[in-house]
Amino acid sequence: MNKVKEVLRLHYEMSRSRRQISVACGISIGSVQTIIRQAQHCQLSWPLPDDVTDDELTARLRRGGACEPAARVEPDWGVIHQELRQKGVTRQLLWEEYVDETGDKALSYSY
Repeated sequence: MNKVKEVLRLHYEMSRSRRQISVACGISIGSVQTIIRQAQHCQLSWPLPDDVTDDELTARLRRGGACEPAARVEPDWGVIHQELRQKGVTRQLLWEEYVDETGDKALSYSY
């Protein structure tokens, strides 16, 4: 069985932790998290439809597949550099303003 399908089966059907899935499939926890996150983004449910092949599933979960990640809004770096010259302005403050303006389309390390 394809490792991607196995990760999804263990996550949705067996309710295993990411660490348990990692050990069972012999892949890193980061890979497990990426597969689960991509499946959630593509709104895949378990069990998968019978007509979904391993190659099709892998293609859908990849960036160039059927479901594209949400477009991110890049900050205006020129404005940021100008703002940082002012006294009392921090990168944290500018980032918080940026997130307030763009919402879930903001660039960040976490979702």
